[in-house]
Amino acid sequence: RITNDRLIGPEESLIEGESSANISSEGTGSITSVQWMKDNSPLSPSNSIIFSSDNRSVSISPVQRSDSGEYQCTYRNPISSETAKLSLIINYGPEDVSIKGEDVVDLGVRVSLSCSANSEPAASFSWKINGTDTNVTTDTFIIDETDFTHSGDYICTAWNNVTKRSASQKHALLVKVGGGLSSGAIAGIVIGVLMAVSGICGLIVYLTKSKK
Repeated sequence: RITNDRLIGPEESLIEGESSANISSEGTGSITSVQWMKDNSPLSPSNSIIFSSDNRSVSISPVQRSDSGEYQCTYRNPISSETAKLSLIINYGPEDVSIKGEDVVDLGVRVSLSCSANSEPAASFSWKINGTDTNVTTDTFIIDETDFTHSGDYICTAWNNVTKRSASQKHALLVKVGGGLSSGAIAGIVIGVLMAVSGICGLIVYLTKSKK
């Protein structure tokens, strides 16, 4: 019978586009076939995935985030089979940093800006306002009550402590005096202006004819 089947993989953290991963299999007994799977699907060779000549090990170089998952190696002979498993986590990012929130707000209101990024592991965040560091280290920046000093550029920086990479995004916020005109009031003003212009044009025509 086949016994002591196991997979040995890299112990260091794997970083997308930089690291290589070597997975080797071990087992005792009469082994007639070796089958590799990833996430319950057959693992096939490619430009980055290379099998050893005896099919006992796999090399992945360079690793990509799609290489994350559970690897399985099954040893078989006519009377038994054994499967060993190993999980790989590929670290990447941060990237695609985005800030969600309002662009223009009234004076004295509450504002919340939310920052996100694609990252493995999850990124940590920091914020700057007009180039000045803040003490906010969460993904959400909250202003309880806006004043004019809150207008400006908000920069969110995402940091991955495994890849040692960072990425930033900027969001412009304008604080204005509230109490803007309603759409009805604006329409009334436009109509009034048009009537005034029409009246002026009529007066000019009348004066011109009278002068003649």
